[in-house]
Formats: sequence, C-alpha cells, structure tokens
Amino acid sequence: HRRNRARPDGGRGPRLVVIPAPAGGSDFAIAKFETSGDEFAAFCRAGGDCDASQFKGNHPAQNIDGALAEKYAAWLSKASGFRYRLPSHAEWRHAATGGGGAPDANRNCVVNAMGLSRGGFAVPVTTGRANGWGLVNATGNVAELVRSGEGYGAAGGNYNDPIDKCDHDTLVAATGTTNGVRLLRELAR
Repeated sequence: HRRNRARPDGGRGPRLVVIPAPAGGSDFAIAKFETSGDEFAAFCRAGGDCDASQFKGNHPAQNIDGALAEKYAAWLSKASGFRYRLPSHAEWRHAATGGGGAPDANRNCVVNAMGLSRGGFAVPVTTGRANGWGLVNATGNVAELVRSGEGYGAAGGNYNDPIDKCDHDTLVAATGTTNGVRLLRELAR
C-alpha cells in the first residue's frame, strides 16, 4: 500500500498509505506520518524559502503556513514526478478517521487526570498507534494544514489542546505555530 520513490538527489519521498475512495471521490495516498523536521529541512536546503536550521530530527516540522506548505508540495512534486498537495479538510478527515475508528486514546494532546499528564510538546512523528488505514498521529501532536474554502485550516488539534479538542472534527484557522504538514499524493487513474 505504500511506495517510496527516490528523488534525483538520492532522497526519499514520504511513506504513504493508500486511502479508499470517499463517497463520490477517488482513492488517494497520504503520508503515513506528519512531515518531519529532517524532511522539511531538505526542502529548505534545496531553495525552499526557509531556514533549514529551524527544522531538525524526527519531530514534526512546525510553524508552517499554507503558502510555504504549497511550495513544499510543488518542490516534492517536481522532484518525484508525482503530484503532491495539501489535502482538503474532507480528504484529511476521511483519512484521519481510518475507516470509522475513534481517535487514538493516547494521542498527544493535553491530559491531566489521576496523576497522568500528557501533551504540551511535540513527540516524534513515528510515536503513536496507527489508525485503521495506517496514519500515525492523525489527531493531536501538531495540527495539520488543509485546504479549507479559499484558504487554509489546521485540522486535528495539537499538543497544546485539551484532548476533547483533538479529534477528527477539529478545524481552526491556520494561524498557530503548531501547524504541521501531511501531504496527499494523487494517484494516477
């Protein structure tokens, strides 16, 4: 269900999972994980109008606005020969539900109950249980940029949100520093 294709510079594109078509739509692939700092830094180093030193490691790339995310998708599309883009909120929500399942009970959102405290900072993109279709951290950790109307939204809640605000239906204006990216790849018909 996933396919990595080497970029001309020897790098790899994001790990993908194929999502069954929503009603009236088409199948698509979407990144299994949020875009990591290392992945986004490669784009910056290639001339992506950003400072690569701001993005490091396996933690999610953050503080990304819609315009920069679109440039990242265009760069990855050109480098790979596939068409990457931000998902619409409906596409993101369809993928995030994992075929109808509830969000991961241990998602990275703020919880303070019975001596348990969680949230307040990002965790590596590979941390967490995958949903029914294989997406990790679809809700919580960083809010994910999506196309929303004529602009952008941030979906799924983030590590500073209370757990009841980290779910499939959460969509806020894309103005925060906790915005991350999970790109969709269109599949050939």
